[in-house]
Order: sequence, then C-alpha cells, then structure tokens
Amino acid sequence: MKKLAIGVDIGGINTAFGLVDENGDLYAESVISTKKYPYVDDYTTYVQDLCDSMQALAKSLSFEYELAGIGIGAPNANYHKGTVEMPANLWKFREGDPNQDENRRIFHLAEDISRCFGGVRTIVTNDANAATIGEMIYGNAKGMKDFVMVTLGTGLGSGFVSNGEMI
Repeated sequence: MKKLAIGVDIGGINTAFGLVDENGDLYAESVISTKKYPYVDDYTTYVQDLCDSMQALAKSLSFEYELAGIGIGAPNANYHKGTVEMPANLWKFREGDPNQDENRRIFHLAEDISRCFGGVRTIVTNDANAATIGEMIYGNAKGMKDFVMVTLGTGLGSGFVSNGEMI
C-alpha cells in the first residue's frame, strides 16, 4: 500500500497543506486562513478547523493509502517539544486581556494535531528549517552540502546547512 504524509506550512496569513509521497509528489493540496484566528483564545478553533480540512483532503483521494505521518512547519516551533512558542504573527493576546501570561502562548500543536488523526506520528519544526530540508531533499539545493536559505513571508526566516546537516 502506498504511504503518504501530510505536510503543513503555517504562515501568518494562510495555512497550506498537502498529501505527498516519499518522492515529493503532491497528490492533493488545500489551504485555510490563518489570519481568521488571530488571538490566543482562537487557537482551539483553528486546530479543529485545520484538522477538519486536513481530514477532508485525506478522504478526497480515490485510492487507499497509509498515512505515514504529519509534518508541520510553523514560526517559532520547537521540534524537541512539539510546540509553537510565542509566534510573532500568530495567536496574540486581545487588547486589554487581563491574563497576558506568555505561557498561554506555548501551543502543543504536534500533540493536538496527532490527536485528530488517531495518534499518527506528528512533528513540528521551524518553518524556515522545514523549507530548507525540503529544498535539500527535493529542490534546488539537492546534492549541496553547504547552503543558506532565506524565507520571506509574513515574517523572515533562515535555515543553514553545513556538511549536509542542518545547524
């Protein structure tokens, strides 16, 4: 049975996601608005809407496959903890929010998305690092041992590869 993964790119304006195989071939893709959910208390609704949209996309294919995992690129993501921590352009406090404890802006995104898919392995990493790894494996940096990638979107990011390894 063919194995596919869901790749997710969370930006300040939109969240794009798609089903891909190990060769990087894209089978289906979709997008939801990120900016529709600007505040800390919108996070749960954002996750549910993202899960619903990803599940609809996963069911849209006309053949059976195994979901191998989900990979998420997000600003200020912590790969080791599976969290997105105080992202600059996402899930801010409302004006006058009496509880502006920054710990409320640490989001357990990998765990929350994994739960929607019955515990399938889900990882989250910094969005610029995810883009760098994608270019190293499938894109213009394929075969390069040393390079720097700069990403420009709602924010600015970078990924560094030295001797074929992310640093």
